[in-house]
Amino acid sequence: MPVVIDADLTRGLRRLSREHGTTLFMTVLAAWAAVLSRLSGQDDLVIGVPSANRGRREIEELMH
Repeated sequence: MPVVIDADLTRGLRRLSREHGTTLFMTVLAAWAAVLSRLSGQDDLVIGVPSANRGRREIEELMH
């Protein structure tokens, strides 16, 4: 089932991302991690995302 985020929430998420120097993807991923943590009662979670075609050397250490 797809998740639809309305325009107002999207604008807010984009603004939050800009304020913290992150991408919209990373902001939404952090929110998803918070939801999963709350639902599972766990502090440590492992979330995997595909990283194809992201071979820039300066960001290699960020994706493991």
